[in-house]
Amino acid sequence: MLAWPLVGASISAQNEIAEFLKSDENLHAESSLQVLMLGSNNIENFLSNWQSYRKGEIFIELANKRTEFLHDQAQKSGSIKDVVLLISVTIPNVNANIDDMIRRRDALKDTFRRLD
Repeated sequence: MLAWPLVGASISAQNEIAEFLKSDENLHAESSLQVLMLGSNNIENFLSNWQSYRKGEIFIELANKRTEFLHDQAQKSGSIKDVVLLISVTIPNVNANIDDMIRRRDALKDTFRRLD
């Protein structure tokens, strides 16, 4: 499952994720959950989309300078990235019911959506 980092999560959001993970209904005790954060310096789509909304000569010029700065930061220092999370779950029972696994995945997605 792909997701985006949860920036500035409240304590209640953290507790909701913890409750989901502690529940045997969602993840059996023998299961493992792995979260891999991937970052890419390819941010051109974000920059061009943002820049396309700027109207008026002064705002276009400011947007050009800001876009150039952000692009340089992404390419040179790597401090600006497009970040995505890859979340994978391993359930040890090889004969697990696929419908049950889909239900668990959807429950995790719903938990993350509520936190948005």
